[in-house]
Formats: sequence, structure tokens, C-alpha cells
Amino acid sequence: MNGVKGLILKEIYLRRKTLLSGLAIFVLMFILAASFCLSFDYGNMKNNENLDRDTSTVMLAYVVAAMGIFLFSMNGETLTNDIKCKWNIFEQTLPLSAQKLAAVKIGLILGANLLGTAISMALSAVIFTLSHHKFTLAAMANITAIALIAFVLMTVMNFLLLKFKNPQKAALSFTGVVVLLYGLFIVWIRQRVSVFDVIIDAAESSNDTDTIKQLEAITIEEFLEPVIELRDRLFPFSILIFAAIAAVGYFLFLGQYKRREK
Repeated sequence: MNGVKGLILKEIYLRRKTLLSGLAIFVLMFILAASFCLSFDYGNMKNNENLDRDTSTVMLAYVVAAMGIFLFSMNGETLTNDIKCKWNIFEQTLPLSAQKLAAVKIGLILGANLLGTAISMALSAVIFTLSHHKFTLAAMANITAIALIAFVLMTVMNFLLLKFKNPQKAALSFTGVVVLLYGLFIVWIRQRVSVFDVIIDAAESSNDTDTIKQLEAITIEEFLEPVIELRDRLFPFSILIFAAIAAVGYFLFLGQYKRREK
């Protein structure tokens, strides 16, 4: 048990500067976002008619949440430094089984993700309040979805670092995974946009401004409907999804640690 505690403390100690700098950036981003929201009531933005307050402030709250989650979750730098200093060689001499090493690795990733999610959700709720919006279950579901994506990405990144033991190869493979997912997302986007473009073009040909705005609102709602529906279905099972990702990550890491033993 002391070995596990020592390994956890070692990870936290090595990440202390990264966490402190990330926290400072996050707090600064939150202050800027809060100031922007307050400016609509008490500052220069109050008379700005060219900016949609509702859209801009809500999107800003999600940007702050995403930044907070990823700043806390990212730990690739620690593992990269471990590889450079050949920590993996010393790690094999520790009185810890592959199961414990894998559990510590995925546990730290999950813990950092949950901590970042909790802080991001709290500060995002403040931004929602300052912008005169209710922090609804839908907002919580959106931030939780961001946290799940961050958890998956950080798990994949750490697995690739353990697998290749080379930061450059791991970064290249990780970039390939992200590009593949992004490509599939773009294909799905283009399929839906092509249908909506026809509707918008037909409306614009009529030169009816009110009709164009109504159709744009309808198309945006229909465009997001599948995403919103999926989010609403998965949100009640968020804990189980986190647990499932953690379990998959654990067995991926375990496989790499056992391979080292051989």
C-alpha cells in the first residue's frame, strides 16, 4: 500500500508546476469571462447591438468549462518525462504488481478529470448566473459530455505513450486517431448541411427576412437534434460510462505493464 501511495505522490509532485500554471490560466480565463458577462450590465457591451448576448455568454461558459477540464486532465507531460529519464526501467523493480500500476495510472487520469469537471461545472454555473441564465440539466449534460471526451482522449494518449515508449511516435499515432474521428465528424456534418443549404437557398430566393430567420432556427434545431437526443439518453448513465471507460483503460494499461514483465 505504501508503494501505491508513493507512486501517487510521485505523479502529483511531478505535475505540481503544470497543475499550478494550468489553474492560474483557468482562473484568469474565468475572470475574463465573468468580466465579459458583467460588461453587458455595467460596461461597454451594454450598448452593443451587434453581438448576441445569450449566445456569446453561454458559449463562453462552455469554453471555460472545456479549458478547465482539459487543463486538469492533461498529464502526458509527466509520462513523457518518465520515458526520457528511463523511469520505466526503475518502475519494473518496484514491489508493485502490474494490476496496481495500471490501477494507479487510470485512477490518476480519472481523478484529475473528475476534479477538473467539478471545478469547471461550478465556475460555469457562476458565468451562467452572471449572464442571467439558469444552469440547467442540459448545461450539466453538455459539460459532462466534454469531460467524457477528455477522459477518452487522455486515456488513449497515455496508452500510446506506454505502448511506444516514444513521445514522437505516440503523438503521431494520437494525431492519427484524432484526425480520423474529426474526418468522420466532418462527413456527418456535410451530409446534414447539404440538405439544409437547399432549404436556406430556397428561402433566400424569396427575400423574406422573417422566413429566412425562422427557417435558419428550424434547420439549426434539426441539425442538433440527433446530438441533443444522444446527450439526453446518455447523461443519466454518465457514472456508468465513466466506469466503463476506466475499465477499458485499466485493461489496456494492464496489458502494456504485463508485456513489460515478459
